[in-house]
Formats: sequence, structure tokens, C-alpha cells
Amino acid sequence: MSARVIVAAGIAALSAGCQCGFDDAKIRAIECTVEADCPPGRDCIDGYCQGRRADGGVPGEDSGPGVDSGPSVDGGPGTDAGVDAAVPCEDVTECDDGLGCTVDVCAESRCIHDVDPGRCAVDGECWSAGDVNPLSPCEECTPDENATRWTADDGNSVDDGVSCTLDSCKGGVESHEPDDAACDEGEICAACAGGCVAGGWVVVACDELPGTPGGDGASCTVAAPGGPAACLVCSSLMGITSLVRQDFDGCNQLEQLGWEESDNRSGRFDCNDVDRHLGPDIERNEDAVEIEDGEASISRTVDTTDLDSVRLCFDYADRDAEETDTLAVEIDTGGGWQTIWSDGGGPVPDVDLHWQNVCLDLTAADPLAAGNAALQIRFSADVSGGRLYLDNVTIDAWDAGTVTWPGRVFSDDFGGCELGGWSIDEGEPSCPIAMGVNAGREALEVTNDDLSLSRTVDLSSRCDDVRMGFAFGTRQHGNDHGLHVSYLRGGGGRSELLWSSYRGLENAEALVAFETSVSSVHPQARFDGDLGLEVRLEGGSGSLYLDDVWLDGAECQSGDGRLNVSEPVVSDNSGAYAVTVTSAERATGYLECTWAGRAASAGRAQILFCGNPAECRPGQTDSRQCGECGSEERACREDCMWEPWSQCADLPCNCCDAYGSCSACCC
Repeated sequence: MSARVIVAAGIAALSAGCQCGFDDAKIRAIECTVEADCPPGRDCIDGYCQGRRADGGVPGEDSGPGVDSGPSVDGGPGTDAGVDAAVPCEDVTECDDGLGCTVDVCAESRCIHDVDPGRCAVDGECWSAGDVNPLSPCEECTPDENATRWTADDGNSVDDGVSCTLDSCKGGVESHEPDDAACDEGEICAACAGGCVAGGWVVVACDELPGTPGGDGASCTVAAPGGPAACLVCSSLMGITSLVRQDFDGCNQLEQLGWEESDNRSGRFDCNDVDRHLGPDIERNEDAVEIEDGEASISRTVDTTDLDSVRLCFDYADRDAEETDTLAVEIDTGGGWQTIWSDGGGPVPDVDLHWQNVCLDLTAADPLAAGNAALQIRFSADVSGGRLYLDNVTIDAWDAGTVTWPGRVFSDDFGGCELGGWSIDEGEPSCPIAMGVNAGREALEVTNDDLSLSRTVDLSSRCDDVRMGFAFGTRQHGNDHGLHVSYLRGGGGRSELLWSSYRGLENAEALVAFETSVSSVHPQARFDGDLGLEVRLEGGSGSLYLDDVWLDGAECQSGDGRLNVSEPVVSDNSGAYAVTVTSAERATGYLECTWAGRAASAGRAQILFCGNPAECRPGQTDSRQCGECGSEERACREDCMWEPWSQCADLPCNCCDAYGSCSACCC
């Protein structure tokens, strides 16, 4: 206040212009003995009538641990009246806050500003009870609750001018929930359109050829429901850059797939159709790299420039491998080869023909693997009595912080014999395990019967590296046993096998942990908001056990600052928009566009910026005629460059014309 000041604690009250009484505009420091001597809303404290703080304490009193009495009203937003610890005083004239609704006091060398009853002192101004915050209509002055801060009032509402929204205040914040029921069929409520607009999904398609860092960028077409461009919002997500993704399907020569074979070993890696029971699909032979009897190695060089996290993953299995039969992984970051992983006897000793997935953090093994233009990776095998198989080799890289792993999507250990999110489609499991060394363990068991479980999960926020794990065991097994893990497209769509076992585990009754990469086998699992999973156990003539089933996946973070996304521009009258994405660095990301603020409408397309001017898109294949009646093929590597042409498969000519000439159409 300006003209109303007092000196407390033994200093005489100023008498100039004093008109005693309880008129709030003229209250001065009033001496008291009991509370009845004071006006309403003030207490008798230290011989003077004083107001209470917002926390119920006394001005100048310690609020106690964890309670901040706050500074005085000083014109700052949301400040507390009470003791102004920041302003010491010797005289009350030093405590003038310029407000007409406070009483200024200098007590114990500190300024105190008591707010008058029925008033609020907020944001450097005086307000009366019921006054609405002009900057936030969902807050108002409520002195009984807090005289120095705005109080939430959810009884108010603010009209946003959109006829189809439900306007209200929630927790002191404006709320405008869209009400689709207020729109016609096929429309949704959208503030961006000022009302109802056509609903639907966004479809994003980008250039087939990857972009070059620093170049013109990737051109994308976005098809959206009809309506104003303001309803289309496009942004970017960073992703995992795949440097190598090799499933060996087709069994081209390893050199043509980018691998270099050692020439000073006693054996060699061959790409063959492995035992069909190795799966995962029993209906088709699986191509994989195999070594039998001898020593061999294959290596390749990758470029991790601009990427600070590098990981190698692969599947491997064995048949009749001994403890001395080993597979090792070595890397050379520039200082020579070093072994970072080795295993003898196959992935699980005494368990033949079961794929096991292994992932190795190469930057943890050697930090120089990051940002390395010539990182070398080598598989070395030494086999004398059995066979080792290698498949699904992937080398991925990303920037730390742009891809994160927030925790498992689900994890079911069947504690309490609860199924968690699984539904039983066939059969009836028993739990806990009834017999054998695992008796009493809370796990699912099926004996002499089949069991099928399924569930649907939302992976719309998981962009990559979708992985599934489980523990599997058998008792009194036979060749009619089986465990099959499948991915169902779109929740209930076509079933595609991820991992299969067609026999029991030789180490009786042990539950062995297995893991498989869902997104490597089926990239469509990424961002799948309705991912279906199915686990089928075929008990045959013995017992199967299932436990510790889990699913995990990576989240891609915003590409702001790394990927530049242009504003959508209408490209034609069909509701299509043109968007361009550029990058100064090598990167993999996604263009993500939503319509009318609805997350469920999101459409995405992957964008690649290769380190080289792109010749092709990874995974793309090409073929051409060679010889008289032959053909040769090539595939695009992960670095966006074509592999060499395969060796010409020149077929014998089975139909020739009368002159002995052959043509491709007849061979």
C-alpha cells in the first residue's frame, strides 16, 4: 500500500490521517490482548492484529519443513503475501508494496504484507473475491482458499468458438473435448477446421530412392481426408539405421552378399538349405550359412559415420556340436582383431536344431566402433564333430537419445497361475507344473494335448527392434512335440511364423530361454497398433512347459534438429499434399503425419539418407537375361548400392526353332 503503513513491535503507529475503526480502507496497526480485539479475519499476534498467511500460519513464523511461506507480493506472477525475506527493513517506509489491499509491516527486520479480508493480491494487482483471472478464465480470486494466488474454478467454461467441442474447465485449465457425436456420419470434430471435418486415415509415401545428406531431400506425398491444410500436421521421428540385414535367402555366393571368406582355413561357410525342421516355417526350407568339419571365417566392413551406437545381432543353431565346436565374433576398429564373443557347443548345450538370437553392443565392446568409416566384423568357426548354422545377421546403428527402450510392453511370468493378457483358444493348461524337477513352479504345462494362446498388443509407439522372449521346456519328449510362435498381421490377420521348435529339448525338463526378433522377420510389426501374437504348444506324447513370456520394442524420438520437414503444400485437387524432408547427415527416420489431431489417423513412411548417392533402395532386387537362356540377379545392399550381379544361371535350351536358334521365351 502507499498511504497505509505501520511500525510494529514497539514502534508507535503513525497517526497522520488516522481514523480508527474497522473500515477496511482505514485500518491501522491495532494493539490487542485477545482475538476479540481484532477485526474479522485477523488474529491477535504479538500484541497486534495481523492477517493469516495462505498456509494458515502466522506472518513471520517458520512454515515448517517442506512449506515455503514465499516472498512478499512484489508484482511477480503468483507470488505469496506474507514475510518478504528478500527485503530487510529498519523502518516500515521501506516496505511499501504500492498495493491498496495490503497492510505493510516491518517486523523483526523483515517486511510483512497482509492481504485485506475479501481481497487477493496477485500479479502485482489487487482483486476482489470472485474476480476472474484475465489471462486464465478457469482461475479466480478466492481469498478463503488463497489470497495470494489464483484459485482453480472448474465451474467456469470458455467458449472456443467451435460448435462441436465440449467446453469446460478442468483443474484450472481450459478443456475443449471434441464431440464427434455432434457431427454427421463420417465426420469428426476438429478445432483446426472450426467444426466438423471428414474423418479418416493418412497415407504417406516417400521416394523409392534414398536421399543424400545435404541434398534436395526426400519428396513425399501425403493423402489425407478432405479439409483445411491446418488439420494436417507432419513431423519426423529418428530411427535405427540398418547397415546390414542378411537372411541369406536365395543362397547367392557370400562374396556377392558383401562377405569376404578366409582363404587360409581348413573349412568354409556354405549357404545351403538347412534341415527343414530347423524352421521357422516347416513348409519351406530355410537358407542359412552352415559349416561342417573345419575352421572358417567370413568378414565384412561397414561404415558407422555419424552414428554413435552400433549393434550386431544374429541367429545361430547347431546339430551334434561338441563343447570344442565354437563360433566367435571379432571386430577390428583399426588396431587389430579382438574377440568380443565366443560360444562352444552350440547356443544351448545338448539342445540341437533350435535357433537362438544373440545381440552384441559393439560400442560397449570398443567405443571406436562408433563413427568408424571402416569397422570390420568377422565370424569365425571351428567345428570338428557337428554343424553350426548362422542366419539373420543384422548390423544396426543409431544416435544415442534418438532411439530409446522405455521398458517391456508386457512380461508374463504366470505368477499365481494368472494368464495375464493371454486368452486360451484351444486346450486347457495346468499350473503349477505337477511333476518332475519343476514341480510347483508357476508355469503353463500341457501334457498329451495341444494348447493355443493368443493376445493383441498396441505397438503404435514402438518403431523398431520389436523382440519377443520366452522360456520353453519338455518332459518325456518325443518328435511329436512342438512350440510355435506366430505373428498375426493386423491382430487377427494372416499368421506368419516367427520361431518354431519341432522336437523336444534333450536336457530333460530344463526351461531354456529363447528370443526372437519380430521386426527383423516381419518389419510390418513396427508401429502396429493391433499386433497379434500366438503361441501354440503341441504336447504330443509328453509334456511341454511355457514361462516368462515378454515383448519389448524401441521408441523413436523426435527428429527435430536432424530432419527438416517442410510445411504440407496442396499438390492437386484430390486431397494430396507434398512434403519434403531433408537431412544434413546420414540418417534413417520416419515422416509421420496426423489428421485433425487424432493419433489413430497417423500415417508413416520410412526415409533413408545414405552416405553414398543412392543407386537403389535396400531390399530392392533386379534381374536381367544373360547367356542364351539364362538370368542373373542382384540385390540392393543396406548402403544403397547394388551388389554385383550373380553368376549367370544359363539354362539348357529346350525349344529351338527350325534353324536351331533358341530364345528366352522357350527356355
